[in-house]
Amino acid sequence: MHEIHHTEGFILAVTDVKEANRLFRIFTKDFGTISAMAQSVRREQSKLKGHLPLYGFTYLDVVRGRDMWRITSARLKTNVPFDLKQKQKRLYARTLEAIDRLYRGEEPHEELFTHTTQLLTLLETEHFSNEQLQFLDTLSLVRLFYFLGYLERDALIAAVTSGTLAQALQTIDETKHRLLVQKSHEALKASHL
Repeated sequence: MHEIHHTEGFILAVTDVKEANRLFRIFTKDFGTISAMAQSVRREQSKLKGHLPLYGFTYLDVVRGRDMWRITSARLKTNVPFDLKQKQKRLYARTLEAIDRLYRGEEPHEELFTHTTQLLTLLETEHFSNEQLQFLDTLSLVRLFYFLGYLERDALIAAVTSGTLAQALQTIDETKHRLLVQKSHEALKASHL
């Protein structure tokens, strides 16, 4: 008998498999990035249908099989495509796409997971001007690059990665934003994307 693991995660990618199955790439709190199969999820009567949307934040029960993880149950916590405004969706999707490209491996990454949940919470609860959204977008990517080891720690990076995402956002002005944009370009070069 396989052990059932309870975790939560962000749906990074979805691929249809065979007639009714789907393969999901999920950034989980406890296991890092995993690929997990959901059997018959595309059928109308599936108990999982609607709980695993792309970019959704979901509570999951998963079992590690011989070849891959399997999703046994799921409960949607936040359906990002419907819950956020268009500019906020793009910012959030861009962050998850960067995680999908840059972070592989079944190891938990607490800092990165906490950062991602803080981003989602901010986007759900706060109202931002266009300038603040630009700052948040850049700040989110810079923090992600730093947590994944693509940026060296200096005074500016230390200032924007030490506290919560909300605290870091309060310290950003136009000058710091320009410097952070330069840092994110350096990180992109380092990542070979």
